[in-house]
Amino acid sequence: MQTKVTMRNNRQPVLSLIIAAYNVQDEIAATLQSVLTQRRQELEIIIIDDASTDATWAHCRRFATHENVILHRHTFNRGLSEVRNTGMRMATGEWLAFLDGDDQLTPEAINQMVQTLDSTTDLVVFGFQKIRQGNVIQVFKPTNNLQHIYTGAWNKI
Repeated sequence: MQTKVTMRNNRQPVLSLIIAAYNVQDEIAATLQSVLTQRRQELEIIIIDDASTDATWAHCRRFATHENVILHRHTFNRGLSEVRNTGMRMATGEWLAFLDGDDQLTPEAINQMVQTLDSTTDLVVFGFQKIRQGNVIQVFKPTNNLQHIYTGAWNKI
């Protein structure tokens, strides 16, 4: 099942943010709220539920009326790689970014990331904090040293 919303300004989005959701009913609302509070109008938000067996899809559907949101649901669980591949096929943005259904963005994160893009940019790596039960357990600050890039897909454009 797919719901597509056309961007109001009819412009190609600068960034397509692909959000993978699978059985994250307790986290997905906070994740989507952190994305929807970003002030970037040229942002396409693609939410893909990978056939969750909990209430994840119901939570995602509540966000379908927001501008620039595209919802898609797999009919059977295909795994994270296929979720991201599906999102890439659907994306119309000039740039791609990924987010997991239990991640959250800080205010202005998308704006700060997009501001770093120019015609010479190939990749943007941004920092993150891992937080468990309210405690910061890991901090990653990016460097220009390619040997020290965190390998997750969700901290890059």
